[in-house]
Amino acid sequence: MKSMIMVARREIHILMPPREDGYFSRRLLRDIVRCFLIRLSARSLSQHFEAYDEIWIFIAADLDPGFWKMRIP
Repeated sequence: MKSMIMVARREIHILMPPREDGYFSRRLLRDIVRCFLIRLSARSLSQHFEAYDEIWIFIAADLDPGFWKMRIP
């Protein structure tokens, strides 16, 4: 897989694999899911149902893949 695209409430987030890999490995996909669950669990239960666009920024910073986002007007 060359990229992952997530459409959130107000933004489109695109994650690219690290340059040295060229594609997402199974290990990196597991790390992304694990990081997503950890970041989500850090929020209060009432916030789990709110849109959380910033989570992808944190995941990109944690795992260091390429990252690009576009604001939806």
